[in-house]
Amino acid sequence: MDNSRGGSNLHAALQNHFPEARGITTVEVEDEPRNIKRFDGEPDRGRWGSRTVTVHDKKGLKRFLSLSNSEPWKFHENGEPYDFEDTAKYDEAKTTGRFTHEMLVDYCRHLGLEPFKDGFYVPTGRAALATPKMTLLGRSWKESSSR
Repeated sequence: MDNSRGGSNLHAALQNHFPEARGITTVEVEDEPRNIKRFDGEPDRGRWGSRTVTVHDKKGLKRFLSLSNSEPWKFHENGEPYDFEDTAKYDEAKTTGRFTHEMLVDYCRHLGLEPFKDGFYVPTGRAALATPKMTLLGRSWKESSSR
C-alpha cells in the first residue's frame, strides 16, 4: 500500500488493474444513510446520503447505479442492465424510490455478495480490509489484516 501524502488510489485498482491485468470482475458497493443535521450558525453535521453499485470487468465499466443526495436527490445509471434489475423502478416519480436499500441488497445477492451480513467480511476467519484514513495532509489508505 502507498501510504504517501497522496495515498493509494483504491478505485483505480478496482476499476483498472484487477479487471484488466488480472481478469477479475470487481464490484464496489456503497450505502451511506442520510443523517445530515443542520444547526443555525454552525457547519452541517452528518452525511448527505448515497447508494452506489459499480461493476467493472476486463472490457471496462459494465454497470453503474447511483442515488445521491445533492439537494435534490439524483439518480444515475450507466451500462447494460442485468436481467435481475427492476428497471421499471428507475422511472419512479420520487427519485429516492428509484434505487432503494432493498434493491441494493437484492442486486448484491444476485451478484453473489452479502455485504450487509457480518459473516461476509471474514467468512473463513481471514480477511484483508482497506479503509480510508483521514489525515491533516489528505487521504491515505491503511491496510488491516485479520488472521
